[in-house]
Amino acid sequence: MSESNQYLPHGSYLLTAKDVEVSINAISTRVDGSHNPNAAVTYPATEARHIGDIINENGNLVVGGGNGSRPNPTNQFGVFVPAGSYQLTSIGIHVTIQALCKKIDGSWVRSVPVRYTAKDAAQLADISNIDGQLTLAEK
Repeated sequence: MSESNQYLPHGSYLLTAKDVEVSINAISTRVDGSHNPNAAVTYPATEARHIGDIINENGNLVVGGGNGSRPNPTNQFGVFVPAGSYQLTSIGIHVTIQALCKKIDGSWVRSVPVRYTAKDAAQLADISNIDGQLTLAEK
């Protein structure tokens, strides 16, 4: 999968990975001002092109339909954090990626999930596949 999409964390891993799954966890504000410390959403990379926004719906993260290639102006964390209006009303954002990764010998293996914060994403240069394991590379 070499597709580039603002709802799919960028990285060279996309060239040698399939069955990619993205999870976002955050503390999201509810309409009454309280916080849901367990707001989460998970989706397969194959659905990223159909996402129009990732929304904070009363403290819960929800995928909204639309066109994933239409720029989302609310993305404030860069290419390694999925875009979405949820970023405006959520803190403590964590991204987790898991995938079936191709090894050097040509076989495929389920990678151990990689997890990082939106703050840590600013220091990333790449998310790569190193012999079947997703690896975070800092700048």
